[in-house]
Amino acid sequence: MELRRLWVALGVGCILAFLGAQAAEGDYTQVGQYFRAYVAPSQGGASGYSGGCDAYIVNEADWPGANYARVTYIDTSGNWHYTVKSTSSPLDDVLTVGQSNALGRTKEYCQNASNATAYLLSCSFKDYIFSNCV
Repeated sequence: MELRRLWVALGVGCILAFLGAQAAEGDYTQVGQYFRAYVAPSQGGASGYSGGCDAYIVNEADWPGANYARVTYIDTSGNWHYTVKSTSSPLDDVLTVGQSNALGRTKEYCQNASNATAYLLSCSFKDYIFSNCV
């Protein structure tokens, strides 16, 4: 009896895994730059807000290094989430699709977080696109 339950559970698990793979079939990611400029301390740039059919999953800042930079995700209420600050370039802030979806619509933001140095800051995104979204 226990072996039968195991086989039934395994079969159901395989079917659910197959259906999950089918639902995600056709989804894709898009990569691009959303900001590039020489910036003074506390200055930066932002992407546009995500829509209902996509989710930002990577926020990357690239700069000469040695000075601080910051990347974060900002929700529609202006709250910052998953903020990372570092002197090591490039700086990646990576979310799962589930984490990004839980935040709702967000924009990505990168910032010169140094105290006194202006530098060239380049910021890019990776966006997960849901293909079966209406």
